[in-house]
Amino acid sequence: MFARYSWWPQVDLPYNTLENFTKNAYSHNSVIQAVLGDTYTFNPTTILDVRLAYLRAYTDNTPPTLGADLSPLGPAYAQLQTETTVRYLPAPHINLMPA
Repeated sequence: MFARYSWWPQVDLPYNTLENFTKNAYSHNSVIQAVLGDTYTFNPTTILDVRLAYLRAYTDNTPPTLGADLSPLGPAYAQLQTETTVRYLPAPHINLMPA
């Protein structure tokens, strides 16, 4: 019989990389895991392994440029700014594929 409980809290505090655009950016992640298990041997050829698990993962991330003024990026962004409810600067994403 065994039992395991894991709790991993993580909070990344805000930092200001884009001095004119950033506000209160943060990242909050939390993972909780619990496992119970037991193994029964009925005879040399029959074994029963029973496990019960619980897992909860919570993530709450705020973009560092939340609420940024998009109008300096061009006229299309200025118009987009009036049509969106959550404004933040576009972020480049680079995916490298192995050869």
